Parts: sequence; structure tokens; C-alpha cells
Amino acid sequence: SDVFISVKTSGLFHNSRLPVLLSTWLPEAGRSVHLFTDAPPSTSLANSLKATGAEMVETGCPSDHSRSALCCKMQAELAAFLNSPAREDWFCHLDDDNYLHVDGLLHTLARFPTTRGQQHYLGKSSIARPLDLLDRRQSPPSPVRFTFGTGGAGVCISRATLQRLEAEQQLVSGFQDVGDTIRLPDDVTLGYLMETVLGVKLTPLPSFHS
Repeated sequence: SDVFISVKTSGLFHNSRLPVLLSTWLPEAGRSVHLFTDAPPSTSLANSLKATGAEMVETGCPSDHSRSALCCKMQAELAAFLNSPAREDWFCHLDDDNYLHVDGLLHTLARFPTTRGQQHYLGKSSIARPLDLLDRRQSPPSPVRFTFGTGGAGVCISRATLQRLEAEQQLVSGFQDVGDTIRLPDDVTLGYLMETVLGVKLTPLPSFHS
């Protein structure tokens, strides 16, 4: 109940990937699961998800795999977490083609306290060395260096971290614009915001793998 599990999917994969999730880990997580998609589910899929307590959210985002479409869905995921009435401590994102070991996730998160508003960004580094680029949000563009967690395999961020990101600079509601400005996909944009804007470094966890 303290974890908001956000799964990015697409209408293209409703009939292939989601039945696999339903037959493996998803029912164990039940109401903690929120699937973000670009198309309405079939009646049978909707009924199967409803039986587990999982929620499917239609984002209105494009169905392609472009940077803008991916950032659009991530923005919808982050906003839904911040507005969740359950006020979960953790936002954990993964793609629909990965298996989630629910008990393993809970044991891992228990190592990182959140009771005093601690800020955490957890995941597996997607690259061997930090990424160097010119920050196009600055004028003139200035060099920045950061790492980022592999989005598909899963990243977890504490509520205090995302609350700060929105409260200080409205960069949850502006996530897609940030991705378009720096010209990077959703998981890289997330890492940029965590490390470069907030100064919250990625805690690398090898168990977050695809």
C-alpha cells in the first residue's frame, strides 16, 4: 500500500504482454498497479484487470515510441502518483515487458527510509559512464554530467523527491516540455531532472535489471 507501481504500456501490446503480467506477478501487487496506455482495453482485458484491483489509465498520448510520446506517458505517470489519494511513499515505474518480483521490491525499498522526507532515486545505471551533454534549458547551453536508471527495467523515486521537483519548478507538470527541450527520452530526462536539477544522485541497484 506504500508503493505506487506504474507500468507503461500501449494498445499495441494489450493482447500480447498484459496477459503475461496477469498470469504472473500483477495479481500479487493488485491495487498498487496502475497501467498507463494510449488506447482503451478490450472488455475482457478490462474485466481481468478489474478482478485484480489494478487500474488502467488512458493518457491520450500518441501510440508511437517517439521521445515525445514516451515523455507524455511518463508525465501522466508522475502526475497520477503525486495526485494519488493514497499518498504512497514510493513511485516505482517499469515497462510492460518486464517481470516484477514483488517481495524483492518491498525488501529493497525497506532499506531506504522515507519517514523524514528522505529523497531517493533508485535503479540500475543504463550506461557505464555518466552522460555528458549541453543543457539546452540554460542560456547559453552549458555542459552537464549525470547518470540515469534504465526506465524499462524499473526505477523507484521517493515521494519527497517528486514533490520537491513539482513544488520548486513545476517540472512534473512540465516533464514533456523538458524532454523536448533537452531532446532525450523519458528515462534520460528523469535522470537529468533528478541529478542535475535536484542534485539527487542515482543509487545504483543491480537487481533492477531487464
